[in-house]
Parts: sequence; C-alpha cells; structure tokens
Amino acid sequence: MKTHTIQPDVVALGAVVDAIGQLDDPQKLWVLQTAASRFSLKIETSLGGGISSGGTGSPPASGTTQTPDGGGVSLKGFMRAKDPKTDVQKITCLAYYLTKFRDTTHFKTKDLIKLNTEAAWPNFSNPTVAVNNARKDKYLTPAGKGDKQLTNRGEALVEALPDQEKVKSFMSKSPSRKKRGRQKK
Repeated sequence: MKTHTIQPDVVALGAVVDAIGQLDDPQKLWVLQTAASRFSLKIETSLGGGISSGGTGSPPASGTTQTPDGGGVSLKGFMRAKDPKTDVQKITCLAYYLTKFRDTTHFKTKDLIKLNTEAAWPNFSNPTVAVNNARKDKYLTPAGKGDKQLTNRGEALVEALPDQEKVKSFMSKSPSRKKRGRQKK
C-alpha cells in the first residue's frame, strides 16, 4: 500500500493560509512582507490584486521580485488601501510606510512631504501643523535631533484603517489629549 506524504512547502502554505485567513488585505500583506524580509526575500505586491509574481503566473527563478522602490509594498497601493481621511491620518500612514516598508524609523517632516509627493496624494495645506497634531495625538513622538518616530498608538491607528468606525472606536477607548476646562478669570 502506497502512502502519500505532503510536501513540506504545502504544509507550510496551509499553516500560513490558516494563520492569516481572518486578516484584512493590508494586514495580510504586512504579515507576508515581514515574513519575506526575515528570510531576506522581496515580494512584489499590489493591494488591489494580491501578491504578484511578476506576471508570468509562476514564481520568478530567483524567488524574489522587487517593486521599483525596493520596498516590496507599493506606496500608492498602500495609501489607496488605507484611505486616510484627515491630514493626521495621512501623516501617520506615511510614517507607518517609512517605518515598516522603507526601514526608516526616524524621519523629519520633509521626509513625509517627499513621500506624500511620491504617493501622488494632494499636498498638505500645512504639513508642520499636521505633524504637530499627529504628535499631540500621540501617533508620532520626538526621536531626537528634530526627528520623529511612529508610536505603537500610531501603528494601531494605521492598522485600523480604512475602517473609520474602528478608528472612532479606537479613539474613544484611548483618547490622546486631555480636555481642558475653562480657566476662571
């Protein structure tokens, strides 16, 4: 009697599919991108169409495919998928992208402006105010020498997007600013 053994790659794929099946697309992409980076691999992604192997229908011979920016996840696709509604959300998404996909944990406002231009999103009316508001809301924090960095709260905000109801729920559970009472004269 012949017994069938399942190939190790098929077993691994089953475990991955089970593990990320309940996540939304941006979360799936983040998990897959992070796993690939742990093994020094790059994968080309498209948030609208899943993971791409370069268009041939089969994996590339080298096992890796890069986007033009080398980051693995398309900036335009990421921003489209997150669909930030406010300047603070947009700044936080850009900071998340720099941190997670460009391996830039400390950045300046000008880096976020440059990334916004690369993403082809509308310009900020006042990027400094947007960054300061993100800092006040505790999505960004100072990192020394004028640099900023993304906070855990900022990561949670971006991971809740594009679901604005999740964002509202998140905001109500952990308010960032204390309400000041009126000062008596």
